[in-house]
Amino acid sequence: MSEQVLNALNADPQSVFNDLAESMAFVDSKQSRALQVVQDRQFQSWFTSADSSILVLHDLAREEHSMDSGSTPNPLTTLSGKLINNIRTLGLGLPLYFFCNPHVQPSDPLGGPLGMMKTLNYQLLEQFQGLELPFITPMLFHDIHGSDINSQWELFRTTIENIRPMVIFCIIDGLSAFDNSLYGDDIADIAHRFQDLVDSLNGAGPEFRVGPILKVLVTVPQMGATSSRWFDRVEPLAVPDWGHDMIDGLEDTDMTHSMEDMYNVVN
Repeated sequence: MSEQVLNALNADPQSVFNDLAESMAFVDSKQSRALQVVQDRQFQSWFTSADSSILVLHDLAREEHSMDSGSTPNPLTTLSGKLINNIRTLGLGLPLYFFCNPHVQPSDPLGGPLGMMKTLNYQLLEQFQGLELPFITPMLFHDIHGSDINSQWELFRTTIENIRPMVIFCIIDGLSAFDNSLYGDDIADIAHRFQDLVDSLNGAGPEFRVGPILKVLVTVPQMGATSSRWFDRVEPLAVPDWGHDMIDGLEDTDMTHSMEDMYNVVN
């Protein structure tokens, strides 16, 4: 059953793997500014908590980067890529991820919110290849063959609510790329559904929890009036502006060690 669902999603995993590789291709002092987020208490609480939660990152200093060369990744994209890589390398959980900026065109098979949900579903269900998935009903299996984002969300929600206990990190980078008349309504709806799902997963309390812990990280580099309302139950965290107390050229190993230290404190 799992193989049939993966085929129905028709989401090329190589495409998003390439996005991940490109996100980590270059680091300079401007990217290092974003990596400082791992030292923030709000980030550390999101990362180490035993509850499902959502963290929204935006960049108050985005004007500084508006003139940057297009060949240089956005600092938050670099942060997302390195976070995904560290979660995977250190075995901290299952990382699901999607980079929005490369997939803004409607002609892209993975374009927009629909492509995002297809990709997240593919990465999630890929972990259960060869297994029967009785929670996916024939009707839902039929519906996911189409271009209905509601069916893709139902597949994601149903899977999350029916799998074994595990930690799942869902990292969505550059969501502000979808802040437009073409995708905005769908993204607003999906954002609220993510918040409802997190609340539902936490509803029973940690002592009665039988399902996974879902940790969602969303970066919104250019947070405007509309996108600021997408996650209205979440207090956003700003990337710190550059200051004299920051390390110029923060190394990958610094971020890795910080994440290892946080993980060791709670385990």
